[in-house]
Amino acid sequence: MLLTCVTTLHTLSAQETPRVLDDRMQLTLFASEPDIVTPTGATFDHQERLLVIESHTHQRPKNYEGPESDRIRIIEDTDGDGKADRFRTFYEGTEHTMSIRRGPDNWIYVATRARVFRIRDTDNDDVADDKQTLVYLDTKGNYPHNGLSGLALDSENNLYFGMGENLGVPYRMIGKDGIEQTGSGEGGVFRCDADGNNLSRIATGFWNPFGICVDPVGRIFAVGNDADGRPPSRLVQIVETGDYGFQYRYGRSGIHPLQAWDGELPGTLPMVTGTGEAPCELVVHNGRLVTGSWGDFRVERYELVPVGASFQARREIVVQGDENFRPVAFTEAADGSLYFTDWVDKSYPVHGKGRIWRLSWKQTPAPQQVPPLSDVERQGLAANRTVDWDALGSNDRFLQQQAIIGLYQSPELKTIEWDSLANPQQKVSLLQALRWKLDHAVAESAPAPLAILERALADSDPQVRLLAVRWVADGELKSLRKLVEKQLTDFDNTSSELFQASVATLEFLDTGKTTFDPKNTLTYFTQTLTDNNRSAEMKAMALRMIPIAEVGKALSVDTLGGLVDSPNPRLQREAIRTMALADHPDARAALSEFIRIRTEQQNQADDLLLDAMSGNDTLPKNPDASNQPTSKSVEEWIPLVEAGGDANAGWRVFHRAGKLNCATCHSVNGRGARIGPELTGIVSRTSRRDVLESILHPSRNIAPKFVSSIMVTADGKTLTGLWQGHDPDGKLEVFLDSDGKKFTVDPDQIDERRTSEISVMPDDLHSELTVQQIRDLLAFLESQ
Repeated sequence: MLLTCVTTLHTLSAQETPRVLDDRMQLTLFASEPDIVTPTGATFDHQERLLVIESHTHQRPKNYEGPESDRIRIIEDTDGDGKADRFRTFYEGTEHTMSIRRGPDNWIYVATRARVFRIRDTDNDDVADDKQTLVYLDTKGNYPHNGLSGLALDSENNLYFGMGENLGVPYRMIGKDGIEQTGSGEGGVFRCDADGNNLSRIATGFWNPFGICVDPVGRIFAVGNDADGRPPSRLVQIVETGDYGFQYRYGRSGIHPLQAWDGELPGTLPMVTGTGEAPCELVVHNGRLVTGSWGDFRVERYELVPVGASFQARREIVVQGDENFRPVAFTEAADGSLYFTDWVDKSYPVHGKGRIWRLSWKQTPAPQQVPPLSDVERQGLAANRTVDWDALGSNDRFLQQQAIIGLYQSPELKTIEWDSLANPQQKVSLLQALRWKLDHAVAESAPAPLAILERALADSDPQVRLLAVRWVADGELKSLRKLVEKQLTDFDNTSSELFQASVATLEFLDTGKTTFDPKNTLTYFTQTLTDNNRSAEMKAMALRMIPIAEVGKALSVDTLGGLVDSPNPRLQREAIRTMALADHPDARAALSEFIRIRTEQQNQADDLLLDAMSGNDTLPKNPDASNQPTSKSVEEWIPLVEAGGDANAGWRVFHRAGKLNCATCHSVNGRGARIGPELTGIVSRTSRRDVLESILHPSRNIAPKFVSSIMVTADGKTLTGLWQGHDPDGKLEVFLDSDGKKFTVDPDQIDERRTSEISVMPDDLHSELTVQQIRDLLAFLESQ
């Protein structure tokens, strides 16, 4: 076996070795297949030996020849040459094993999809013989990696772990002492003591919090493994009682009006920063947070930058590999080097490949520390032990959240008078504390406080009303339906977020659906547009949400024409743009008349006239390329487009770009198609640079949801499309082609199937647009 190992290491080509971008560090290959395959978690035991989870059950193929179960391997370098040469099995018999961490008293903590347990070797034969189950997950959900994962221990030996969205399947989580937590799609972070007792939920609103760490001063951080249709993946600071915005019931896209991804809704907390795609682990290393991007083939390091009671972060890419570099789990050795596992292949099913790398310092660096506790952080820690109304009314959401801990634990919570609260943030805090107490505190089970929710739904502040509307939807409180409907009729200061959330809540209460689909919501929007008592701002919100295909059907062109004459600029613009996008003869005729009259009235075209004319406008086939880089280098392009641009002109680029019409595949604020990712807020969630990179290199990083399938059928046809599931009978598979059209395939007629390496997004988009048009497009996306 030793000879095989050495041969495998020797035959790795220089091209396969990832590049180290920090010149103070070096990367060496410690172990590789066949000695270690498909590794996930890693830790050092109490003898400083490396323990690695070797997965053999993750989407296991029928013809897979490996062991029947996962196993934990002891991996050692016995001769000190920097290469592993001894491999033994410490424990085996598990399925879907995710995480491993060293704990006190020689215990090794392990998380599988369905349980957290600890093991140790009591007779010194290097095989675990003592096992204790700490937490058990009772659920019908069985997808390999959206259950339990992400182990971390703090200085007091509290154990933290994550729970994924479980595809929305209900679950019971039972601790060793019988304490239970329940849920059905709101992934969370949980805590128990080192023995598995006193199980509690400390945060909610996650997709899959794979990686969790506790820094030296006690802060808790986590990375979420996936973002699906709403990149980026998130690095967040965990605060007890915190809601991070995601619920599976409202769909996987992350753009439902009742979901938040970066603190967009009241009562939710923002991320510290976005990460590369699919981070699986998070560790503190030399004062920085380190994670791997499975989808971007790199190791990332984050320097925390204090912002109030929380942080933002500066990212450095430490190691960059190619598509065969898939870092997963990290653990620090006694000498300060990082060892990490590498899944190698993009294939989710186990595949027999795997590596372990060592990232070490060339010379011992000056020690760096995480930021010390700031004064505002100390204020927050004090506030979570009392009722601090100043902190509860703070605009610093992390300070406010710390104070909510103190409020929800106080007997005072049940006696507070709504009218005694001085500002909207205090009202938001009260609603959050009440809800956490009723939904998540152990042994608390009480009905929602309808009297307080009624007051909240009638409050003058739209943020307070929005938080109350979310509670009504999440709790399916049908008795408050009329008060939700009033949000669409009685308030002039209704925000767009509140308007959409209210419609989504009515959809859920009336139909049981949470799709925010026009089939269920169209009536609410058309009623708003035809009601003379509704404000122009409210009508503009409604008009933006009506599908273009409904112009001339559910929304008459006469009604739309009346809105074109509105004295309200926002409503007028929305009406013009809706007509410009509509493929309806009456709309085109009405728009032509508007163009004729406005052209006669003006000497030059303004933005509104240009919007109206965009229905017949295509981009130049041969744009001026005099100032365009000849290459697709992001570094050459970014100085030209990193600032500026006309958002209104960018709207026209997005919706009317000839054969490269962005809206054919993407949507923004309800307009467009959903073949590709939703782009609402994409620049604020990532950066101009990231969006530019996706334009220049669309195939470089394709999220799993948007990877096309290439199929060769029995009659010799080659078909390409995005998989959409099965038809109503469950017999045919449904796909979307690059034009957004659905087609079906009989799976029995597919002779060959593989994933496409090429994005459906055109590879030459940059050459079809001028620099100014790209700048305008980015400005438009930045404004949304």
